[in-house]
Amino acid sequence: MSNQNISIDQLKELFITETPLIDVRAPVEFLQGSLPGSVNIPILNNEERRLVGTTYKNQGQEAAVRLGYQMILGPVKQSRLDQWLRFVRANPRTVLYCFRGGKRSQITQQWLKEAGVERPLIVGGYKIARQFLMDTIDQFSEDKKLLVITGPTGGGKTKLIHEVRNIYPALDLEAIARHRGSAFGELPISQPRQIDFENRLAVNLLKLESRLQSNGPLVVEDESRHIGKVYLPTTFFMHMRSSEVIWLDEPFEVRVENIFEDYVLNTTIGHAQQRRQGQKWQTQRLM
Repeated sequence: MSNQNISIDQLKELFITETPLIDVRAPVEFLQGSLPGSVNIPILNNEERRLVGTTYKNQGQEAAVRLGYQMILGPVKQSRLDQWLRFVRANPRTVLYCFRGGKRSQITQQWLKEAGVERPLIVGGYKIARQFLMDTIDQFSEDKKLLVITGPTGGGKTKLIHEVRNIYPALDLEAIARHRGSAFGELPISQPRQIDFENRLAVNLLKLESRLQSNGPLVVEDESRHIGKVYLPTTFFMHMRSSEVIWLDEPFEVRVENIFEDYVLNTTIGHAQQRRQGQKWQTQRLM
């Protein structure tokens, strides 16, 4: 990707190629939702952002910009610049963004340039990129076909998704949601925030779009609207509900075995129990 700033027409390539991103917004903004592949190295911390915002509201833009510069002079500026430089040198394709592609990313870009490093920013910032990703989900739901794998719990739907995705375009929604999609489906890692889940879903759809054959479907597992604490966007969920399905079933004994493997053995509790059993066996050998 060139050093020219990134327009909306270039966002698809940016996400498909997993371009490293520096989000220079304050941490409180980053935690509310960010673009996939981004790291938060803010130009203003939460308190500095609050003070600038208050000044903007009470005294106008010029006074707010002046205060912002005053708060990040000298060692503070150098510390933040050093963090950006370290990341860019480790990730030469880095792109910058703030909320609207305004002062914060522009100042970051300028300071990097003065330090001898030129990197592009996203025109329109997070706001335009977020809208692009939501439009991607809506457009995919309107234009593309889905083939939904459904059936009773324990039938091996997720396993089938993993087995076929080297041959057919297939999407593991539970992996994106970090949840197995049932009442007992919680994983040891925390789920993404709703906005981050939607953003990751959109990027996965962008990546898989090029693999779809003419009028061919994307294979997904049947899910309820909610996957743990996150939920599928309305357009995508309604598209799933109106798509063709394949019913997958297994004998009762196989389903019990699959459920035991997924919800007991392949969990933190199951792994801990296996380690304890292994330690007990080693102890018995030494006695």
